Amino acid sequence: MPDPLRRPPTPQTADLLFQALKLDGFFPELTPEHVEKLFPRSGLYEYPAGCALLRQGDEPSDLFVVCDGAVEIVRDGARVASLGQGAIVGEISYLVGGRRTATATALSSSTVFRLAFADIEYTFKHNPRLAEHLRGLARARQSP
Repeated sequence: MPDPLRRPPTPQTADLLFQALKLDGFFPELTPEHVEKLFPRSGLYEYPAGCALLRQGDEPSDLFVVCDGAVEIVRDGARVASLGQGAIVGEISYLVGGRRTATATALSSSTVFRLAFADIEYTFKHNPRLAEHLRGLARARQSP
């Protein structure tokens, strides 16, 4: 399976992150330059269909925001969800610690922003209010 291709963030990526992460209370706008400065270890990646973003049981190092395409979530061999644009994937292992709880695979060619945990930690350290906001978004996704 080919590796995902890294691309620079686009204005559309910045808009989608702004909306998906609900950042309007923290920034008046989010440009590609802001994205690169705020998340320097992170990036926009193109995953071909069938390529795994993350695998159940792996050690986590990042979470993902689906920018375009679709991602299938499989836990213990059973399909549990199909997620599209704006969906956040991989946040559970960040919140609760431990290994990945499911496998996420691109169903079609998918553009995904990989948000490195190191960038999240740095941002959280310097902006506790933003940290609590993003943790709240992730907790809300865990609720039935």
